[in-house]
Amino acid sequence: MHPDECYADGWGGNSFAFSGPGLLSQDAALGIAVVTVSGVYSVTVTNMATGCSSTTTTTVSSNTVVPTVSITPSSTTLTCQSPLVTLTANGTGALRWNTTETTSTIAVSMAKTYSVTLTDANGCTAVATQIIDSNTTPPIASILTPASSTLTCTTTSISLTATGGGTYYWEDNSTSAVRTVSTAGTYSVTLTGANGCTATISSTVSADQSAPSLSITPSSLTLICSTPSVTLTANGVGTLLWSTTATSSQITVNIAGTYSVTLTAASGCTATTSVTILSDQQAPSVSIMASNTTLTCAITSVTLTATGGGTYRWEDNSTNAIRMVSASGTYSVTVTGANGCSATATTTISSNTVLSIAAGASLPMANVGVVISLTASGATTYQWTAPATASFTTPATSSGVLASLNTAGVQTFTVVATTGACSQSALVSVTALAGPDLSPLISLPDANFAVVDSKGLLIQLQEVNGSVASGNIIITLTVPTGYSVSFDNTLTSFDVSGGSRVMVANSKWHVSNTVSNRQLSLTINGGESVGPTAR
Repeated sequence: MHPDECYADGWGGNSFAFSGPGLLSQDAALGIAVVTVSGVYSVTVTNMATGCSSTTTTTVSSNTVVPTVSITPSSTTLTCQSPLVTLTANGTGALRWNTTETTSTIAVSMAKTYSVTLTDANGCTAVATQIIDSNTTPPIASILTPASSTLTCTTTSISLTATGGGTYYWEDNSTSAVRTVSTAGTYSVTLTGANGCTATISSTVSADQSAPSLSITPSSLTLICSTPSVTLTANGVGTLLWSTTATSSQITVNIAGTYSVTLTAASGCTATTSVTILSDQQAPSVSIMASNTTLTCAITSVTLTATGGGTYRWEDNSTNAIRMVSASGTYSVTVTGANGCSATATTTISSNTVLSIAAGASLPMANVGVVISLTASGATTYQWTAPATASFTTPATSSGVLASLNTAGVQTFTVVATTGACSQSALVSVTALAGPDLSPLISLPDANFAVVDSKGLLIQLQEVNGSVASGNIIITLTVPTGYSVSFDNTLTSFDVSGGSRVMVANSKWHVSNTVSNRQLSLTINGGESVGPTAR
């Protein structure tokens, strides 16, 4: 409020004096007074030169009522939803905000105390204030996921739970707090609080749904005799189950077929692979061909040829397909094919290399000087050898030879008979006798008889030098092939050709040796003798 001023004008050096209830100050020379309350005021003017004075009065009224001012809205809070508020000053007069604005309305976006001063027409003022608060703190949002946020073949979906209070808005426009997803990706949710402020958070869901890597080594194989089994190895990380129900990484199989394995990874995803095992375990066909099956004196070796293909091993460890053998026996060969399978064949080679030699003398004994006949059979060529006490009178290379007995005693002759590569020797012994000079005379009373007939032979023996011979006297009688000879020591006489009867002394002799009934040796009995008269 401004005090009223009252002026009293005087001229000529006047002096002024004011009075009243609310006189604050006065200037006597200038005639100015300042009052502060309403009332009647007077002023006296005195002329300083004349001393004359004059008084006048005036009434001062008062209008000092404070104007009314207010701000609407009376209170408000800035939020994310209402980030700006308009403040309106209500009152009549001139306005001035503490923002320096002078309009009746101002828009504010900052939380603080705002004030406005209203000055009315009489200069009185009023102030109104408004505190603007702020609530723009975003909500705290989070997404709750399971312990594992990875989709697998066993976990095909995951629940995402948004928390924080307020309303939810997912990137797929869904508005539930809980959301179920089944594909990998980044999922986001915007949480709007009561103040309209929002917070967005995201969660990444990964996926491990690929089939695991799986292979079997070897990838293929053929079972053969040299490799009758194979170890299959499953290559991969996880748990394994073979078609054989085995669960180890390796299995050993010995049967042809298809083998499969299933791998289950930690993700629950599976992969299956298989391998086919073939088999080539057929034994080769083997045989032995022999050039001959019997060794003979003319065939001294045999060629054995193994057939069947592959490698060969004979029982003597030789490895050629063809083999030469020169001994009888059983021969075997094992053939091993390219697949390692083997088969064995055998063959037996017999031998017929033993000569059946027969050798003998015309007489088992004869007197010294007698030429005997030696014969051999059963071979192709012959070679005779005589002892030093005998000699050959014919060539010694024939099957039959003649030999002279030169010295008394047993004379042993050797013959070597040969056919091809076979040779066999035989011994023939003849006893050379050095007895008295006895002369035998053999008479056949009747030479004309059939083989089936039986005739008597008359043997007359005498000492030709006139003495008497005794001791070991032997008569040997040999008849041709087809005939036989026998002796009856009880016979005392028999008839000869012409009807005459001859006396014999058979009782003085006995049979000492026979050879195949064709040779008969008669030995004189002990105490008996032969004289110059035929007996």
